[in-house]
Amino acid sequence: MSVDKVKCIKCGQEINRYDVICPNCNKVQGKSKVCPDCKGRILASEKVCPICGNKKFKKSKLIIVIIAVIIICLLLAVALQKVINNEEIISEKMNVDNEQAIVIKDVLEDVGITTINEIERDESLDDYYLNGGTDKGYRIAFRGHDTNSVPDTVIINITKDGKILVIKEPMGDVLYENDKVLNKIN
Repeated sequence: MSVDKVKCIKCGQEINRYDVICPNCNKVQGKSKVCPDCKGRILASEKVCPICGNKKFKKSKLIIVIIAVIIICLLLAVALQKVINNEEIISEKMNVDNEQAIVIKDVLEDVGITTINEIERDESLDDYYLNGGTDKGYRIAFRGHDTNSVPDTVIINITKDGKILVIKEPMGDVLYENDKVLNKIN
């Protein structure tokens, strides 16, 4: 038997090693693929197309890997930008320094809020504990909504030095109080 000949996996007939289907018994000889150049059907195990000589199979896999890496890098950059934006918006809207903004962002993430869309100061929410304190109340919108969307808003009260007193849902559960996560956002 020559190098270019093999035996059919079903009938044992000597066939061309590149044949996808045995001409004698019509048995498919293994998994096949389509050559990207000539569109001929060839055995998946072949590295070079026996019809046109294409050697691009390895190159096309490399291109796919490179594209996947680029997409992953872009997604990571977008995620990092959201984190930076959360800290910036917290610092700017809540009038706290960067370290306090990082702590507030981390606590919000602990209760299930990863993306902040809007922060609105609401004086009617001040003095949460009704003790004449100086805590300030804010509405924080997430999930792509604004602060008018009650299901996608939380209320947060912070002291003048940026310490979180409470995070709660407008009509529901307290999510964070006394330095502890009590619930996560639904």
